[in-house]
Amino acid sequence: MDREPATGTVVTGLVMLTMITLDQPGSGDWDAAVRTGERALALEVEHGPHLLAHQTRGHLAQLAALRGQTPPSPPVTRASPSSFRAWP
Repeated sequence: MDREPATGTVVTGLVMLTMITLDQPGSGDWDAAVRTGERALALEVEHGPHLLAHQTRGHLAQLAALRGQTPPSPPVTRASPSSFRAWP
């Protein structure tokens, strides 16, 4: 994968990383799958194929879910009725 970005075929390399990310859990290498997915995501954010970045985020979320990991819940905020505006 290291030569693809150097030769200008970044998207091909990123797709290859995605395929490796999806293949690694099948061989039981879950940690490597996460590392590969995170590497792909960092390169996608750097080089700009945003659609691939969203797809990779989904794959990483799926890996986390299959491992029973959940993200921390965002804080719950409640709006008071006095903060609502009337509908025009």
